Amino acid sequence: MTPETKMTKCVFCGNNATTKNSAGQPVCQEHREKEPKDV
Repeated sequence: MTPETKMTKCVFCGNNATTKNSAGQPVCQEHREKEPKDV
């Protein structure tokens, strides 16, 4: 896999992030409704 094809990871579980939460953090479908994580 080349570096350019890096997938965005969910900030909670590390799975592929398919969407963003209310804070604009990348999250998977499962964690979409979860409270934003402090980073």
